[in-house]
Amino acid sequence: MISKAFVINMPSSYERLNAISSQFKKLNFTFEIVPGVDLKLEPHLKDFYSVQDNIKNFYYPLSDGEIGCFLAHRNVWKRIVENEINYGLVLEDDALVSDDLKNVLEVIDNLKIDWHIIKLTETNLKPRRTKNLFNIDGYDLVSYYKPPASTCAYVISRSGAELLLSLSIKISRPIDIEKQWYVFKGLKIFGLKPYTVSQNFKFVSEIDRIKSRKEITSSLKIKRNIKRILLSLEYRLKKFLYDLKNNI
Repeated sequence: MISKAFVINMPSSYERLNAISSQFKKLNFTFEIVPGVDLKLEPHLKDFYSVQDNIKNFYYPLSDGEIGCFLAHRNVWKRIVENEINYGLVLEDDALVSDDLKNVLEVIDNLKIDWHIIKLTETNLKPRRTKNLFNIDGYDLVSYYKPPASTCAYVISRSGAELLLSLSIKISRPIDIEKQWYVFKGLKIFGLKPYTVSQNFKFVSEIDRIKSRKEITSSLKIKRNIKRILLSLEYRLKKFLYDLKNNI
């Protein structure tokens, strides 16, 4: 079974912690709390953020909430590596877990392929295009043309945690976007469908709650939209060349 479960929770978010705790209690699961990162309390951690790389790699400056979210997940990866955990379940505290979670984790435990991340949810309004690899005990293991955004729920192997730590010494994009680009550096991301976790939209996003972006002008919005389109085209080109090189 999964070596350990981790829940990322801001220390002040009691309602979220109570909600996820009650779900785990119902499933007879235990978990370890990983505190969320608030840069107002730990401003030195902003050194992980590269402004220069952000200008080159993304279309807007990251907020403190986005940087903190990335660093909280990074702390989970560090715990997995430092404690030599084979692989772990990682959940944000707004996750809604279905009753078949144990079955899904048993399926993952028995996978015979090389993987780094298995996604357990997808919050995109338009589902990502996937390719069914095989079915095991009623669940489809899928690969993605482009991994879906959201870091609400995933399982990560120790080798995946080691790779992500090495790739994220400096960060420049939101964590879910960064993972999409890490695929070109060897990150193996799959999904298991039907998904067993959804997001509880009852709660306001912690990233939005501590957002620190300033209002922008119309001209800046246009520039950012152009940059976003160019980055999307760059991703498609890299994906095409990557698939061609790897006979995908």
